[in-house]
Amino acid sequence: MVPGAKVTITDLQIGVTKETRTNQTGYFRFDSIGASTYDVEVQLNGFKSWQLKGLVLQSGEIRNLAPILQVGSVSVNVEVSASVNQSTW
Repeated sequence: MVPGAKVTITDLQIGVTKETRTNQTGYFRFDSIGASTYDVEVQLNGFKSWQLKGLVLQSGEIRNLAPILQVGSVSVNVEVSASVNQSTW
């Protein structure tokens, strides 16, 4: 993981979403979430987002996730313009 990534967890049963950020060593933690089924998403500019859908957690369960963020596509726009000087003979 990378530091500063936004981590979003969504409780699929009640529709509540919580967010946090990874710390300087790339770890994150959500406290006080109940037993439910969750979707997890990790995002950081310059990287493709990572998703885990349907994560089932029991009350008090600790789960270690190891999301791997891949470098996103880099695009460069180049604009070329030219003018033609037309002479008449």
